[in-house]
Amino acid sequence: MIKLLNFSHRKSLKRIIKIASSEDMYISRKKNKFIGFFIEHKLVGIVGFYAIKKQKMIGFVSAYVLPQHRLKGIYKSLSEYRLQHSKEFYPGYSIYLTANNNSKHQLEKLGFINVEPQYRMKLDL
Repeated sequence: MIKLLNFSHRKSLKRIIKIASSEDMYISRKKNKFIGFFIEHKLVGIVGFYAIKKQKMIGFVSAYVLPQHRLKGIYKSLSEYRLQHSKEFYPGYSIYLTANNNSKHQLEKLGFINVEPQYRMKLDL
């Protein structure tokens, strides 16, 4: 089941964020809304977004699926749901995101185009 997360899902969301951070994935909860994928009432994947009404833009952020549930179409389902949600509630807006090698191909299938090169970099101190 896929649904927009609310306050009642905060513990499940916090758990996913903690697991993601152990894989060097940073997920910010500040001002983001999240859509979750549930299997047997357990949150196993999320995608995030935020909207800026004055600029008529949406930012797609923070996608993560638990390792044991990857390669099952969960990210694709969440991405399609987030896109449909955005079309329904934010008509006329532009969507921006930063893709990585894992998600770029799927996002291109959904109609996204590359507008500038993006790089995710890391430096361990």
